[in-house]
Amino acid sequence: MLRDTRLPAAVRDHLDLEGLRVLLIRRHGRTGRDQGAQGVRVMASWSGPEMSWLERRTLADLDELLTVDLAGLVRGERPGWQPVEEPVVLVCTHGRRDVCCAERGRPVAAALATHDPEGTWECSHVGGHRFAPNVVLLPAGLAYGRVEAGEAVALREAYASGQLLTERLRGRVWQQPAAQAAEVAIRQRLGLTGVDDVDAAVREVAPGATTVTLEIRAGQSAGRWAVEVQQHTLEDEAGPVGVLSSCGDADTSRASSWQVGPLRQA
Repeated sequence: MLRDTRLPAAVRDHLDLEGLRVLLIRRHGRTGRDQGAQGVRVMASWSGPEMSWLERRTLADLDELLTVDLAGLVRGERPGWQPVEEPVVLVCTHGRRDVCCAERGRPVAAALATHDPEGTWECSHVGGHRFAPNVVLLPAGLAYGRVEAGEAVALREAYASGQLLTERLRGRVWQQPAAQAAEVAIRQRLGLTGVDDVDAAVREVAPGATTVTLEIRAGQSAGRWAVEVQQHTLEDEAGPVGVLSSCGDADTSRASSWQVGPLRQA
């Protein structure tokens, strides 16, 4: 993605670091175009099971990015910029990657920007464009898919109060897919809505099944648990179900779903 941007070559090379995810952001409606004299707004965020943080800074120009310790960011080290205390919401509107992201994402960004213009940003591709519109809440790194404009503000407000809504939740951005599926399923089973109520991580991958460990921190099931997660191809009377990975695709790929087993003591 970086190679397709207008960033200076030296900056692109500097940002091209393993473990670092770079997103380009803009205000909804492109209102930031006239703010070039104010510098370049940059945010750095870390999301993980042990900590989550978000900081921001305004640079005089893009070349100042060359002085940022990106390896430290990958390790979770704060850059020492201005802490951001309020939630930041990213909405993928990357139409060049998938037109659905732009067409479906912009109404979501518009609804959020009306409610919280300072904390709302349109962004480049976040992954999983078949789930458009995609929304990411920082600093917790909560990923939501197929979000409707009328739901977006509720997601943001729940997160601001330390809660999350599970219906559109895809998981955490740092989790492997099996752990994402396990956390969402267990939250829905047990009615756990606190942002920090559950931590899930893949422990073991075996043929046909993945073992996920969960640290449940609230409710009657608080403790350390494990579940078996299996991925299945979806089928109907005609055979495997097809799904378009992108709006521009001519052919479908096989759809699959995750089956999360019962909790057992870890």
